[in-house]
Amino acid sequence: MHGEEWTVEPARHRDADVLLIRFPYDRAQLKRVRKLPGARWSRTKKAWYVRDNAHYRQ
Repeated sequence: MHGEEWTVEPARHRDADVLLIRFPYDRAQLKRVRKLPGARWSRTKKAWYVRDNAHYRQ
């Protein structure tokens, strides 16, 4: 998706299918993930996530 630094995995969160996005803390990467439409931080999963849909599976 955005290089080898990011790992993306499907999951269920708040009764929805989501893609969890994890990466080592880096300000530049944080800016990139925040620009993704609908991206949110999950405290319980300790990861960023977006709704699982065709757009993000490309």
